[in-house]
Amino acid sequence: MNRAILVLFFYLLISWSLAQNTLPNTPPSEASSQEAAFAEQMTQTQVNMDLRTQPHLGHPGAPVLMLLFEDFSCPHCKRFTEDVLSDLIRDFVLPGYVYIVYINFPIIDKNSFFAAWAGECAFAQNNLAFWRYKRYIFQYQQSSEGWASPDNLVAIARNHVTELNPDELMRCIVEGDYEQEVLHDLAYAESLAIPGTPALVINNNLAQGTNYAYISDMIYLALEEVFESEKQR
Repeated sequence: MNRAILVLFFYLLISWSLAQNTLPNTPPSEASSQEAAFAEQMTQTQVNMDLRTQPHLGHPGAPVLMLLFEDFSCPHCKRFTEDVLSDLIRDFVLPGYVYIVYINFPIIDKNSFFAAWAGECAFAQNNLAFWRYKRYIFQYQQSSEGWASPDNLVAIARNHVTELNPDELMRCIVEGDYEQEVLHDLAYAESLAIPGTPALVINNNLAQGTNYAYISDMIYLALEEVFESEKQR
C-alpha cells in the first residue's frame, strides 16, 4: 500500500470520526505562536541529526514522523512507555501511519547517561531488541543512585532480552563505545530547546502533552495536513 493510499484511507477515517464526534479535545488547527516558533527552530538548528542512525519503529515512508525524546531516569518517561507507547505502536505504527525515531535526552543524573549508553549498545546489536530492552530498563528504574550500573544493565538484558549478547553489551557499556552518540543526541535536543522528558515532536510540532488522546489527536491532524498537501500537488 503506497503513501497516497495510506493517507487517503486515514483521511476518510478522520472524516468519519469527526462526524461521529469521537475526536474530543482536538488541538487548535492554527499553530500557536509557541508551536510556530518551534517549527522554525526545527529548520534552523545548527546540530545535524541523521535520523537513519537512530533507534526506530515503523516504515520510514510513513506520512507522520514522531521524534521521541526520553531520559531513562525520568519517571514520566516510564509511565509514558508503560501506559501510552504500546497503544500508539498498535494503532498508528504497525498500520503504517507513523514512524517513530528515538533520541536520548539524558538530563537528570549519571544513571541517565549509563542507561542511554546501554541503549545505544543494544541498538547496535538489534534495533527491535533495543525497544524491548528500553521497556525493561524502565521497569527496573529506581530513584536510588547507581541503579543503572553496567552489571544491572547487563543483567536486565540477560534475563529479559535474549536477542542481545550480554558479553558484548557489557564490553560496549564499559568501554563507552557510544558515548559520543549519546552526547550528540543531547546536543540536538538542547538545540531545539526541548523542555523536558518525555517529549514528542510530530511532523515538526512539539506536543504539549503525552496522554494517548492528545497524541492521537495530533496524529490525526498531521495526517489531515499531509492529505491536504497531497491534494494540492
